[in-house]
Amino acid sequence: MTDDKTQVANDKIPDVEKEISELLRKQEKDYLTVAQVRNGLSLATLKFFGLTRKSNQTDVLKKLEPYFGNSLQNYHPGKTTYIGFKMSIPDVEKEISDLLRKEGKDSLTVTQVRKILSLATLKFFGLTRKSSLTDVLKKLKPYLGESLQNYKGPFDKAYIGFKMSLDKLPDIEKEISDLLKKKEEDYLTVKKVRDGLSSATLKSCELKKKSNPTDVLKKLEPHFGNSLQNYTGYRKTTYIGFKMSLDEILFKKVEQNPGLSQKQLGMNFPMSIKEYIPVLNDLLKAGRIVCTFNSNRTPILEISQRIPISAETEKSEGESVNDRDAFKAAYDEVGRGRDFVRIHSIREYLNWSREHFDSVLIELRGSYTIRLHGGDPSTMTEKEIQDSFMDEKGRLRINVTWRGNDE
Repeated sequence: MTDDKTQVANDKIPDVEKEISELLRKQEKDYLTVAQVRNGLSLATLKFFGLTRKSNQTDVLKKLEPYFGNSLQNYHPGKTTYIGFKMSIPDVEKEISDLLRKEGKDSLTVTQVRKILSLATLKFFGLTRKSSLTDVLKKLKPYLGESLQNYKGPFDKAYIGFKMSLDKLPDIEKEISDLLKKKEEDYLTVKKVRDGLSSATLKSCELKKKSNPTDVLKKLEPHFGNSLQNYTGYRKTTYIGFKMSLDEILFKKVEQNPGLSQKQLGMNFPMSIKEYIPVLNDLLKAGRIVCTFNSNRTPILEISQRIPISAETEKSEGESVNDRDAFKAAYDEVGRGRDFVRIHSIREYLNWSREHFDSVLIELRGSYTIRLHGGDPSTMTEKEIQDSFMDEKGRLRINVTWRGNDE
């Protein structure tokens, strides 16, 4: 008798799973808030569970959830709780992938994703068009699937995109370096760098051809790497160029423009007067640069016709010339016409002692016969790095270019 009564009682329990499923289909929804479910259920069902239209959502969910069966479940993507069909979580991976393809992009900023995701998807995760980027990323990240990823792009901006799209971000250091080499310059104003960069690179940095130089420098500087730096010159004009010592910059300026006055030297030059006057004085004292007078009796600057040799590297004339010629022959043989030649390759070719090679390298650099450059050591072996050259400031020099001073 007890079993029969229990069976009769169970038969009278409302079919919550069926009633909610029909409510979802009627409203053509995959999920509804708990409040919407409460308001859509029959009064008889609510009364059976001791609920009313005004019952709080926590009580409603607690009493209905045991009867969801195999087809329903609850979700908590944000502060709002939903009841819906199982697997009815928005397909975030597909929706974002479709957006990327539609926009013809490999990645979008989280700001852009938030702006163009459907309102239904945002609402499901308790988000709006004004939600913080941190909240958007936090709630979407678990649903990016196998094809998407989030990462930090230029200037620590948060992006969502196809996996491996990081490799497609522009190499700003390389692009600026290539621009400098193409222009045959060691430095350019920030404005000229901006104008010379590709539109795609500028766009990736949220810049335009009309962006002001301050913004351009701010957004490009984190990507200068080991080979570039910025300089401030006359009237606070900003430049971007290869990393070079100040005396090397000044010497080359005079070398390329002999006959400049001290005043003319400071024009269109990536060094302030406060910086270049002491450097100029040092070069004059060392005999690298000489000051003469032109026909108008104006003092002008020129490169010294002699190559001064410091006491520390002083050698016999014949030995110095032989070392120079040997180094030049190795440079030509190893470089095979290239301007930038690996220092470790020349060292290996000459097979001199480390002390002798470094001494000759320093002397040639001091006489402005060669110029030393940095570079990217990530593709080099440990031995190749060791056989490069570490200057007195602790900077790794990887490449060398021949400047001459040939008679």
